[in-house]
Order: sequence, then C-alpha cells, then structure tokens
Amino acid sequence: MLRSGRVPLTRQERLTAEVDEEALNAAWLQVRALVTSSAPPPTEEVRALELALRSVAGSADIQQGVVPLLDRAELYGLAMAWDSDPNPTAPGWYFARFERWLKLGAPEFAFLTLAQMHTLGEDLTDAKRRAHAALTAERTQREALYQLNRKALGDVDPDLAQRLDHYPRLCVGLRPIGAGVAEFSSHGGSHLQLWAATPADAARDALALLERTLVHGECFIAGVGDGTLPALAMEAHCPTADGTLGPLLAHVVEPNLARIRALFEIVDVTVPLREGRIWIHAGARGIDTLAHVFARGRPRADESVMGGDPVAMQMMEAAAARATTG
Repeated sequence: MLRSGRVPLTRQERLTAEVDEEALNAAWLQVRALVTSSAPPPTEEVRALELALRSVAGSADIQQGVVPLLDRAELYGLAMAWDSDPNPTAPGWYFARFERWLKLGAPEFAFLTLAQMHTLGEDLTDAKRRAHAALTAERTQREALYQLNRKALGDVDPDLAQRLDHYPRLCVGLRPIGAGVAEFSSHGGSHLQLWAATPADAARDALALLERTLVHGECFIAGVGDGTLPALAMEAHCPTADGTLGPLLAHVVEPNLARIRALFEIVDVTVPLREGRIWIHAGARGIDTLAHVFARGRPRADESVMGGDPVAMQMMEAAAARATTG
C-alpha cells in the first residue's frame, strides 16, 4: 500500500522496505548472471526469480532481462505475460510472440499475431506455412478428444452437450496442462486474455487444495481454470466408510461454456463422466443442477470448495439459496 510522503514510516516498515529492496537487487543480479551465461538456466530458479521480481514487472529494463530468461527456460506462458507491452515498430516482438503461441499449442492466437504484423511489411510466408501446419495438427488432436468427451457428456447430460455444440469456441487451454489459458476477449480492451502459470506450480497448488477435500469425499471446483484441478480431482481417492479408498466425487462449476469446451480438448473425462465421478454444472442452467445436488444434502463446507472463479462462487451461493427455499 502506498503511503503519503508526509506520514513517517514505522521502524518495521523501514526494515521491510530495506529487505525487499535487497531481495529485488539480489534477484536482478542473478537474472543478469543467468542471461549472460551460456548454460541452460535451471527452471525452478528462473521461476523463483520471476516471482521475486513480479512487483517490478512494469519496468522495461527488468522485462528486457527476465523475458529472454523465461523463454530460455521454456516458460513460454510466463514470458508472454511479462512481455505484454509491445513496441509496434519492432517485428521481433511479434515474431517472439508468434513462436510462443506455437509452442503452447495455440496456433489460433499465432494467426492473430500474424494479422497484427501484416502492416509491418515483413515477409510472413514461412510463418503462415508453419502456423497452418500447427493448426492442422492441433485441430486433429483436440477435435478427436473433444468428440470423445462430448459423446460421454451426451450420454449423461444431453442438454448440456447440445448447448456446447452451439457455443462459439473462444477459449484455448494451453499445453502442457497447467501452462495457462488463452481466451478471446470482448467488452473492449485487449483482443485476448492470458492466464499464465507453470505446470509444476499448477499441480502443486491443486494437490494442496485436493488434500483438504478428501475427508469430505466430494468437492466443488469453482471454475475450470487451466484444467489442472479437474484433471487431478478425477484421479484422487479418499477414505470410505468401510476403511477402503474410493474415488473423489467432483462437481465442476463453470459459468462460461467456452471453458468447458477448452477442458474437453485437453483432458479426457470420458470414464469419470460415465461413472458419475465428475459432474459438470455449466452456464445459467448450472444453478439448477447444483440446486438439485444441495437439495439432496450434499456437503458444501468451505474445505470442499476449490478454485476461486468469483462467478462460479456466486452460482454456488445462488444454488444453495434455491435449494433451501425450494
């Protein structure tokens, strides 16, 4: 929190500011050392440095050091998030972004980058060829998995499956799972939104959340996110009344149907859907289906809720109120 210059800092605040400045300086010096080194940078160390310097990510000098390091460590989603303030006269910025989209398995956004470059006078022939090849490969793989998941969903919830068929494809789950999500944006502002993470961090955070839900035997996932939570919840087992282990029952609560489609393109949910181990409550109708769950006395303790999508949380609150009032 910023303070007025007329208000003196407390001793603790002065000490904290000194420690923070020392930590930032140390992290920056290490970034510069790794950038000039010819050895491959250790991924975990680069991740820690990125976190340490995130508070000053708006600095152009800091970006110029951190972004190449993130690319070298193959943390492409984070590099994209850091390198978010382009110089329109620099084709190299766009080409770097183009390469990252291909490596993240999102050629649709690579084409978007090429469209932005069209006025720069660059030769895009080879880039277009590579983007077309990547798009063909991605569509083949993603569509095949989507159709398998869609068929399984149609067996248990034909209405939701039909609504997915008619919903525009606006969201792409990046790969590997946990790398983030890219989404076409409306309502003004940037043409896309990007949520970036690393698969290792996403899995670590998801497992920590899962552990506290196992005692309930049932969990509610507030928002699909990058697919990590649903993917791990389907594999989780919890103690049962007879002392054995049984599968965790997962409810995925997602207001945006485009994100359900994105999940279906990167995570195989066919078996859990058919076995009733995962239930999807999506869109406006999700409030109704959740209300039926809560009306049957299903638990909704805070410890059983994972994820933090605010609209999904509102859906759960509305469903609980509806279940109470009938």
